[in-house]
Amino acid sequence: MKKKLLFITIYLFVLNSFSQIKSGDSLLSLGDYKLSITAYEKAPHSALKQFKIAKVYQQLGATAKALAFYETGFQSDSLSIQPRFNYGKLLLNTQQPVLAINVFLKLTQDQPNNASFHYYLGKGYETITQPDGAVASYKIAISLNNDYRNAHLGIVKNQIVQKKYLEAIAYSKEYLNNHPNDARMLSYNAQAGLKAKWYSNALKSFKKLIELEKTTDFNIKGIATCYLQETEYEKALEYLDMYINRYDDNDSGVYFQKAVAYMKLERYEEAIKAMETSIAIKRPALDQEYLQLASIYARKSDLANAFKSLETAHKENRKDPLIAYQLAIAADRYFADKNTIISYYQRYVDQFGNTTTYGELAAARLSDLKKDVFMNGAQKK
Repeated sequence: MKKKLLFITIYLFVLNSFSQIKSGDSLLSLGDYKLSITAYEKAPHSALKQFKIAKVYQQLGATAKALAFYETGFQSDSLSIQPRFNYGKLLLNTQQPVLAINVFLKLTQDQPNNASFHYYLGKGYETITQPDGAVASYKIAISLNNDYRNAHLGIVKNQIVQKKYLEAIAYSKEYLNNHPNDARMLSYNAQAGLKAKWYSNALKSFKKLIELEKTTDFNIKGIATCYLQETEYEKALEYLDMYINRYDDNDSGVYFQKAVAYMKLERYEEAIKAMETSIAIKRPALDQEYLQLASIYARKSDLANAFKSLETAHKENRKDPLIAYQLAIAADRYFADKNTIISYYQRYVDQFGNTTTYGELAAARLSDLKKDVFMNGAQKK
């Protein structure tokens, strides 16, 4: 009799538990989170009850409560796969990657053929900036499921982080052969191309992104840079103007690129205007802008303004040997008085020495100028 009563009690306990859990599931499927929690709470204490409530709080975005209920559930059941998987993803989303890595390491050991567990392990490594671990995990995920797009993307993203730009380009190109319209992979391919200065490759991806109507600020500026480097200056100007009009009319670098394009097209007045705009925006770090402005004036054979621009560049950055040397050359072209010219070369040699390439040239020219001055003085006597 006692055994029968015990059996009936256990049966009713399980039935009640099942009924409350089923009721909670039904309410959850309808989006009634509050009542679903109430239903789950009426169920007898169990790990399943804790996991169900945790899942509701997870969907509500109440991550702290969700984590607490998962952890309470694990005190009774630390082996169930689905709660551990949900818990690991929640740890990642709440910026607790080290704990998440421990969860996914154990899951990959328990179920080594589950591609998702390896993928999220890779996400954990990626979050703590361990690209080698991330790439290794993503590759395992792909070996188990070659259609795992996010794992493919993860590999290329981390190759870029590792500055393995050519590997990133090769991998992304292979993927794009089968998925030519994947915008994210196209973007990674373009980024790697820019970083590697392989502009022709990047240009193809940027063109495809524009064709797919992905006209973001990054893509517009990127395609402009590629056209500039590929000497398609009119196209570069078209996209630089588009960037200015749509996104940012206060980007000194864009006006700098416009100045370069105009200079290459021998549209010097427009080049000067663009460079002056870049200078006005960028103050106080302007050495490269004035250096470029000097180049434009030199192209125009305006030696006075070329010299003045280089003088300003030198004031902006007195430690740059290239600027100092170019200033000496500009003085050599601009001034007629050799003693004045000598002072610029002498200043260069005194500051930077005569052992570098520029130093040797400066020292040789300084020596020639001093001989000329000496010979002219001797002749006058």
